Amino acid sequence: MTVEGTDSVFLDEAGATLDRGVLVALQQVEKSGQPGLLMRVVTLFLHETPARLAELQEAIVQGDAERVEEVAHGLKGSAAQLGATRMAGLSAGLQAAGAHRDLGGAAAQVADLQREFVLVRAALEAIVSTARTA
Repeated sequence: MTVEGTDSVFLDEAGATLDRGVLVALQQVEKSGQPGLLMRVVTLFLHETPARLAELQEAIVQGDAERVEEVAHGLKGSAAQLGATRMAGLSAGLQAAGAHRDLGGAAAQVADLQREFVLVRAALEAIVSTARTA
């Protein structure tokens, strides 16, 4: 899977959706002996993230700050691994809210996170689509 020639999928109106450098680094790991790594990581992220976002919403409804912290931490790492830096930052904010047991603004933060995931998903799906037709 290559990220070359897909520059247009990395940008939205607000700036970078994905850090191209992170994806290129993953692509280099692929080339050095782990074929299919980027496709597997992207597919797993796209499959698991909607359930994690739903889990976050449920934890907020239940007032379970510990669970918010735990799920947000996982999302932060997954997003960062794929170069979704804004999504990772939003997840970090939720993780901190959970750690401080302050879920007052958490519902709005999850809504922001969901909107960002829509952009990230579109960018990653475009990369996958490009890779499949190449």
